[in-house]
Formats: sequence, C-alpha cells, structure tokens
Amino acid sequence: MPVRIEKIIKNIDKLPSLPMVATKLLSIVDKELTAAKDLAEVIEKDQALTARILKLVNSAFFGLSSKVTTVSRAVIVLGFNSVKSLGLGISVFNTVSNVGSEKTAFNKDKFWEHSLGVAAGARLLAKKLKYPNPEEAFVAGLLHDIGKIIRVQINL
Repeated sequence: MPVRIEKIIKNIDKLPSLPMVATKLLSIVDKELTAAKDLAEVIEKDQALTARILKLVNSAFFGLSSKVTTVSRAVIVLGFNSVKSLGLGISVFNTVSNVGSEKTAFNKDKFWEHSLGVAAGARLLAKKLKYPNPEEAFVAGLLHDIGKIIRVQINL
C-alpha cells in the first residue's frame, strides 16, 4: 500500500465528526412533512451557523432588497432547499474551521469564497440545464474540494 494511503488510514481518527446540527439537518430534510419552521429551529440552535447564514443571505451574493434578520425569514426568502444546503455546507466548514496554521499556506476564507463561487455556478448551471434538483448541485459545488481540508488536517 502506498505511504500516503497508509498515512490517511492511520490518521483517519483525527478528522472531526459532523456536528449535531448537521446530523439533525440531514435527518429532518429527508422527512416529507418537515416545515420551514422546523428547519429554522434546528439551525437557530447553532449560533455560529445562524450568524453565518444571516451574513450570507444579506450579502451581495444574493442581492436582496431588504435585510433578512431571522433564519425563518431566510427560509421564506431563499427557499427551504437553499437554506438547507447553506446550513449543511456551513456546518461542514465550521467543523473544520481550525484547519491550517501559520505553518501552512491554507487560507480558510479564500477556500470558503472559492467553494461558494463553485456552488453558485453549479446551481446556475443545473437550473440552465433543467436539472431536477439544483440544490444538490449547489451542495456538490460547495463540498467539491473538501479533500483539501482533509489533506491539511492530516498533514499530507
């Protein structure tokens, strides 16, 4: 077995677990009768996630004319699937936010901006091509480089 693969396997336990809020998001979005209120309640239990979603929804990226001040309003304005996708993506990034140090060249902010740009492009392309679930493309774009974080985390 190559040395790099052995190192990955040996250090797999150093990788962070998915936070409880992400696990809850995944479980409620699979249920048919989940209401927007339920989604907002799960997200609001995580202050960092709530703050990041509100910051993002009010950014130029979404170009809204009025300020969104609650997660419930974000769900109404952006839609259930968009907020769910943002919640999952942000949750994953918050989990690995301690990645990198002065010793590494890993820039979390640039990584986040790049991932968000790819996610937006993937969703736009999915809509243009009439893909049945553009939010799936958004999440795929958001997480497409997650392996880079893992590489930094286990010093590959």
